[in-house]
Amino acid sequence: MTSFGGRVAAFLALGVVTGGVVGAVLSDDRNITTLTLYVLPGLVFGLVFGPLLTWCEATSARGAAYFAIAATGANAAAVFTAIRLFDTVKETLHLDEPWALAVVGVVAGAIGGGLLALVVMLIADARRAPWLTAAGALLGALLPIFFEWEAGGAFVFYALWQAGYAAAMAMVLPPMIEVPGP
Repeated sequence: MTSFGGRVAAFLALGVVTGGVVGAVLSDDRNITTLTLYVLPGLVFGLVFGPLLTWCEATSARGAAYFAIAATGANAAAVFTAIRLFDTVKETLHLDEPWALAVVGVVAGAIGGGLLALVVMLIADARRAPWLTAAGALLGALLPIFFEWEAGGAFVFYALWQAGYAAAMAMVLPPMIEVPGP
């Protein structure tokens, strides 16, 4: 078993890896399709962190499967929200594109992060999981990076978002069961 700080660090590092993989795929314009953008980030995150939740005794194998499905759906909801709100926010609030992206990212991040937080509360008995909604919103404010940085914006955005959300998730999970030594 690992300490609280060790778990947070492990989740953070693994989030950088999963986000980096997603970002690398999405950094190549040839790979960006609607389906890829809606599905890939959540699916990769869910397929890695679902089993990790089982390993650190936060949920069952069934819970891990639910987490993977929920992460995919939560990402799709966040992407849908961001795409649908962007023009309205930009025009209504009279914002330049980066600021409109940041506002939309906060809303979309809160929705995606909040949906996944609900699942974490259900499968892992994480009572502080509503903090994940706040983490999703704060990390969503980084959305301009995805669009404004031509070289590597998707890579940086997803590495930061998934690392930050993973670390926040590690912090709200119940303590791991300590197995007494000999």
